[in-house]
Amino acid sequence: QVAFHRAVDDRLAELPGVTAAGAVSRLPVTGRYNTWGYRYTDADGSRTRGSADFRIVEGDYFEALNVRLVAGREFDCTDGPASQPVAIVNQATATAAFADADPLGQEIDVSGNPRRIVGVVQNVAYDARGDVSPKVYLPHAQYVDRNWNLTHVVATSTERPDLPRLLRRELAALDPKLVLYRVRPWNATAGAAIAGSRFTLLLMTLFG
Repeated sequence: QVAFHRAVDDRLAELPGVTAAGAVSRLPVTGRYNTWGYRYTDADGSRTRGSADFRIVEGDYFEALNVRLVAGREFDCTDGPASQPVAIVNQATATAAFADADPLGQEIDVSGNPRRIVGVVQNVAYDARGDVSPKVYLPHAQYVDRNWNLTHVVATSTERPDLPRLLRRELAALDPKLVLYRVRPWNATAGAAIAGSRFTLLLMTLFG
């Protein structure tokens, strides 16, 4: 699984005009998902339980979706199954768990496995209203006990109407039996998330 998704990202990143490619287990503004508990040692030295939305990421996902790194580092190819388990948290998690203390180097216990925090990224909304929640990101190579459905994200420097055709070509080169599913620009994904709110406001306006 890891080799396949990395091969996809590598091929996509080499396409003309593509600046970054990565994958995630759940896109922003599509709701809360995989909310799990974790344990950590707070600023007072007490063992405490927290909860966050967990995301599995692969490749240059943060760069592809323009999620800014606030502190530390992103995942890289050295974060594999044989290396120290690591995690990246968003600002909401860092504040909730460690207050004013530096989260880098701190450990969170996920399902009985301690993971060291190596990076902090900016908050990203989970719904169309801009609400944010604590999030913990884990590298795909270190968490492959499930058959994760990863969504690949591709950033381009210019408009590329031919991109779906190129994506299908690269996917077919890896496995001709696979189908490229629901290719759409990010504004369409975000637009779908706010469609319900727009419809409600329209009805209120009409009846008003």
